[in-house]
Amino acid sequence: MLLEQHQAPIAAALTPSFGSDSAPEVLAYAIQVCATFVGCGVVKEVGRMGRILKLLTNALEQCRGGFTGGSRADVVDGGMVALGDVEDLSANAAVMLKVSVLAAWAELQIASTRQSYLVNVVKPYQWLLGPFWIGALRDYAQLRTDPEMGAVAMGSHDFSGGLGRDVLLPVSAV
Repeated sequence: MLLEQHQAPIAAALTPSFGSDSAPEVLAYAIQVCATFVGCGVVKEVGRMGRILKLLTNALEQCRGGFTGGSRADVVDGGMVALGDVEDLSANAAVMLKVSVLAAWAELQIASTRQSYLVNVVKPYQWLLGPFWIGALRDYAQLRTDPEMGAVAMGSHDFSGGLGRDVLLPVSAV
């Protein structure tokens, strides 16, 4: 009950993390905090989640990059160039943030088995999340098995951006 009463100050504290002067590492942690808050069951009415859920959904929308708005089969990853108000992300930052967003939504998907209200949060985005999660797993598996992967763009979702094992493998995912 106490956390529910302080939802507005929590959202107000997280919002600056998505500002233009925020570091990518701060953005990644803010995304995880948003997912933890939404998934913990403090606020069970989706309509009352307000800005915190909006921050998560906007982050996912920005991940989808080159989606043209056609059919669901048209999901194309044009590369994340911005998140929140932070623009011109480096390749390393874009990959880190994309993995962070996908991990946050994976956390929500897992929590939806315990918190039924989360089914309505995740369901509208499953068509988008599925291909991203599969692409991330495929790219991770290829990085683990191919030490020369750093010089090659990976898969249709290109999570690597030509980055090497040293950059991508230390990132923890749910």
